[in-house]
Amino acid sequence: MTFLINSGIYNGQIVLNSPLPRRNPIEFRGNSMFASDVVISFAPTAQNNFVILLNGMDRISFNNLTINNNSSNTSNGGILVNAMSVWGLDFNKVNFNGVANSPRFNNNYSIINMMNTSDVKVSECTFNNGSAGIYSLVTNKIYPNIEISKNDFFNFSWVGIYSQILESALPSGDVKFADNRFISNAGLVPNFGIQSWNSTSILRNEFSGITGSGNTGDAVIYVSHNTQNPNEAAEIVGNRVNGTNLNGIFVNGANTFINQNYVNIGQSGNLNIAAMRIINASGAAGNNQITGRNSTALDIAGSPNFDFVYNSVVNESNTLPTAKLNNANRVWRNIFANNGTGVVYHVNGISSSNENIFHTNGNILINDNGSQYANLNPWQAKGFDRESDVALIEFESLENLNIKYYSTSLLAGYQLFTGDEGYLGQLELFDFGNVVRRSYFVGSHELLLAITIERQTDGFVDCVGSTDNYLTVSSAIDYNAPMTYQWELDGSPIHGETEPILYFTNLRHNQAGIYKCLVMGPGATTPVYSREVAVYVTRPTDITTQPQDVFAFTGETVVLSFEAHANGKSIENAIANDEVKVNWYKYVSEANDILLTDNHKIAGSKSNYLTIRNFGTVDQGEYYAVIQGLCGTVETDKAELLEAVIDLNITQTPSSTVICEGNNASFIIAANTSSNYEITYEWMKDGTPLQNIAGKVDGANTNALNIMNCEAADAGNYSVLVTLVGGGLSETRFADLTVNKGPAILLQPQDAVVEAGRQLMLDVVAEGNDDQEVLNYKWFHNGTLVQDSDDMYYIVDVTTPDNAGEYYVVVSNNCGDVTSETVTVTITTGTSSVVEVFQSGYSLTTATPNPVQSVATISFTVPTESFVKITMTDASGAGSIILAEGNYQTGTHNINFNAQDYNLASGTYFYYLESNGVRLAQKLVVIK
Repeated sequence: MTFLINSGIYNGQIVLNSPLPRRNPIEFRGNSMFASDVVISFAPTAQNNFVILLNGMDRISFNNLTINNNSSNTSNGGILVNAMSVWGLDFNKVNFNGVANSPRFNNNYSIINMMNTSDVKVSECTFNNGSAGIYSLVTNKIYPNIEISKNDFFNFSWVGIYSQILESALPSGDVKFADNRFISNAGLVPNFGIQSWNSTSILRNEFSGITGSGNTGDAVIYVSHNTQNPNEAAEIVGNRVNGTNLNGIFVNGANTFINQNYVNIGQSGNLNIAAMRIINASGAAGNNQITGRNSTALDIAGSPNFDFVYNSVVNESNTLPTAKLNNANRVWRNIFANNGTGVVYHVNGISSSNENIFHTNGNILINDNGSQYANLNPWQAKGFDRESDVALIEFESLENLNIKYYSTSLLAGYQLFTGDEGYLGQLELFDFGNVVRRSYFVGSHELLLAITIERQTDGFVDCVGSTDNYLTVSSAIDYNAPMTYQWELDGSPIHGETEPILYFTNLRHNQAGIYKCLVMGPGATTPVYSREVAVYVTRPTDITTQPQDVFAFTGETVVLSFEAHANGKSIENAIANDEVKVNWYKYVSEANDILLTDNHKIAGSKSNYLTIRNFGTVDQGEYYAVIQGLCGTVETDKAELLEAVIDLNITQTPSSTVICEGNNASFIIAANTSSNYEITYEWMKDGTPLQNIAGKVDGANTNALNIMNCEAADAGNYSVLVTLVGGGLSETRFADLTVNKGPAILLQPQDAVVEAGRQLMLDVVAEGNDDQEVLNYKWFHNGTLVQDSDDMYYIVDVTTPDNAGEYYVVVSNNCGDVTSETVTVTITTGTSSVVEVFQSGYSLTTATPNPVQSVATISFTVPTESFVKITMTDASGAGSIILAEGNYQTGTHNINFNAQDYNLASGTYFYYLESNGVRLAQKLVVIK
């Protein structure tokens, strides 16, 4: 049952004390999107202390409402909702306005007062004033399931949430306070933010502005229990706690799991409070950031089964210690820092303490039950903190205890606990920010160190024995952590080369290869490789291919060439980089050789390709090149340039061919020579040499090339290189292969219904190989060829019943034909229900005269004033001409056109009338 409450202010009390039959749910919902539109107000008395009373109800909910208590803070009538023995209670988006400045420690002023109530859910509500936002007490044996989440609690005088489950109640309920905000900004002095006496989950809540009275037992978060080991532990996880003059997190006699909380507590006097206080408790705390401003940050007493690991704990006091430890269990891998001159540890009993980091600005580090130690030595002599260190760790700020700079003291480097060690195994998995621990840094912050390569030198080329070469790498890492280096050659580490600079003091052949440097960081930092660079150790210039003798004809251009390796590179690259010098000579005698230079006849005299243009008898002789490289000078063999008496004659060249898909194509070339040299042939397609492929390509190296079963991909430019082997002659001839395909229908003809005596027009749109190709059309009526139907349009000017039937068209070209879909033409003798272009009152007459040489007249009729467009195309449907276009009145109209004005060639044309979806066509013959 749902009660939709209209907007307004309702004064009075609501009493609900009898559930519906079958325990059906009851909902009170404001009939508006805003809770402030529906207000329920009353000023209760001490005798009737409620605005809403729920007694013995089941499954009741309130949504989008505002509930006000108008009583004073002396009336003893401050409760808004009094719920007793309710099963199933839900508040969503409700504004609660309690009594301002309510007396503390008095649940008669609590906003929601619950007794033995379970299956409670309070979400997205706002609580203002009152002594307590929510007060819950469970005394009988029920399963107390309570979830309070995403609410705002403002200016409570005593406590935001009070929850107590007495020992007589069943212990296996689920109580959760999550994602709430607790804000005190009205100058009140509350005692608690959350006060709980049961196994509660307190998750991700935010507390600000809470200032207490200095009472030692008060706390922003207070958790207690009747026994030290209840069935289920309390959880305090992910909360942000800010407060003054009260404890931050206070666990008193409870088994509690405390993880990933930020706690910042200050005091204005010499009060016995702490940012985190653990008294007579069990459990563990880890990954917390705890700050005490002029106060003790950590106080553990009477808790031999409580562990404290991976926390960052800081205070600033000249008189109070950072941590007071009186009978604690394991205290491992924490950072303890006193930014004042006070001690860090004040110890009266501890089971185990190790791998911690300590710092104080004072002279005394540890107070061991009255014995004061200025350093760790006497403390370590007693068996404590033997792997701990004294170091100044710099944090981002007191509001953010993440590490600012790396310190070697921070890195533990190995896992401390196994997963089966309960709380400790869980606490070691993630840090304060939920980052996976891999390097296991001390404190709450697991550093994620990333290495970047900022710059490095390139490789080099040098000669054997050079002494001034080196490779460098420059890198950076987060948090100014240290880095180590390992150089590798061809993937293998180089022994002893662990600096960012790798020197080559006496270059050797075996030092040539690919170098890179592995840069590493502390712990589980992912190592990063530098870019690979090549080192070339060069030998004297090595000629790999000598220049060859050349026979040349008079007037021919001749090229002499060689190949070499110089400075670890090809000769071309070495010349391009100006690393070698090349000079060509013509041999005359030992002392009179001629140094060649570039001129109108000679080119490339300083490259590995010497070109001599317009060869003549005077150019005959011996030539050689001298190469001066980085590592020495060498000379090529001499090559002789002789006049050739040879020929190569092409007597038949291949012809361009046009064929249809699926046919075979052949290219033939004929050549002869009067010399004894062999003629070879190499066929290419689009510049790429062809290879014989069975069933596809044959004769790739003969004078006759055959391409079988041609397809579109075979079209292109074919060439053949004819070479006179050993004669230095070659010729290339070209021919094109065009592969055509059969036509394809783009737009099929459509079924038509035409009145007898009206015009019938069928059309088809097809494409061939290009715009210039003329396609052939043959129309068939009931399987019989229609004479003179050789256009893309088939038109019957005046239809008779004989024109009814099935039609199709065959479109063909030189490479085949394609048949359209068969369409049906229906000839009717009366008005048709089908909207047709010929039945809408429009008509288009045959031009007069027809055939026409120059001027013709076209008449057309429109039934109503319409926009009309008359166009003309040739028989293929191309070359559209607009003859008339505009609005025309009802009736018959004439237009004249001159075929000579449009330069129309002799032939058949079609003209069309188009208006309001109607399209009429007529044929016109132009003669000259």
